[in-house]
Amino acid sequence: MPAFIYLLLPIFFWSGQLHLGRLTVSDGMTLFSISFLTLEVLPASIILPFCLLKSMWREREIIAKETGLYWFFLAWLGIL
Repeated sequence: MPAFIYLLLPIFFWSGQLHLGRLTVSDGMTLFSISFLTLEVLPASIILPFCLLKSMWREREIIAKETGLYWFFLAWLGIL
């Protein structure tokens, strides 16, 4: 997949929040629920299958060696 597609994904996620917010606020959902679902759950569920590709799984030792002890900081940045 070309790299520009990965750069477009956050734009689609952010713009989709506006339309989803209009639909869900009228149904009575809280703003916290909307933000959590649209900014955390939806993008994670879309990106997760790409992280589970066979090529990534075969190179997991290399990835672990390159990240070293920085995996904690990378995970924290991913959460933020």
